[in-house]
Amino acid sequence: MKRFGRELRVGIPFLWLGLIIGLSFVHNTVSAKAMKADLTVDLMGAGKMVFTSLNKMEIYLAIVFAVSIFFAIPKAKVFWTYILIVLILIFQSIRFLPEISGYWLDSLKMIAHGKSTLEFWYFSLELVKSFLLLLTGFFALKEIR
Repeated sequence: MKRFGRELRVGIPFLWLGLIIGLSFVHNTVSAKAMKADLTVDLMGAGKMVFTSLNKMEIYLAIVFAVSIFFAIPKAKVFWTYILIVLILIFQSIRFLPEISGYWLDSLKMIAHGKSTLEFWYFSLELVKSFLLLLTGFFALKEIR
């Protein structure tokens, strides 16, 4: 069971990172198609669905990773990078997700004029979280060798 917990801790960060990257590409593709049709359609529909779905999947993966800790206690590097990832996820879920879900239509003019920094901070935290996921995966990989 210890080996299973350690292997799970290697797979989850890379799967999570792939999910973030994959959904970003999906959203960008949908955005490009919606740009040709209507910007409002993208901001109301696709953006809300993508960010909400991504957030739910990230929460599920964080829970599965936490369960792996019960199989085998990780080393400090794995544990603390995971804690930082979870803190970023909680902050994004509380601070940005409610605004992203209902923010788009009301702030369309602000976004168009560059007055909204919501997206900048959300995506900056996504980059930090992605880097931490990569580190966590590599730290966990070193743990099973």
